[in-house]
Amino acid sequence: MNESVFGAGLDVLWLGIFSLVVVFLICALVSINRSALDGVTKLLWAVVSLIFPIAGPVTWFIYKGNNRAKLLSEA
Repeated sequence: MNESVFGAGLDVLWLGIFSLVVVFLICALVSINRSALDGVTKLLWAVVSLIFPIAGPVTWFIYKGNNRAKLLSEA
């Protein structure tokens, strides 16, 4: 038998982390789709987010926040 020292607890932890990454990725893809960007730019952001499932969405939300702050300061 292949018993882990940590038992099922470590498996549950990894499942939780994986689930959070998937939810974060889905939220980023929905946000990208709802943005006012053109189709090609949306596609590029979506591809980057899918290739880099943690760094892509983080970068998107930083870019989106900076872009929103820029729009608010111009108004």
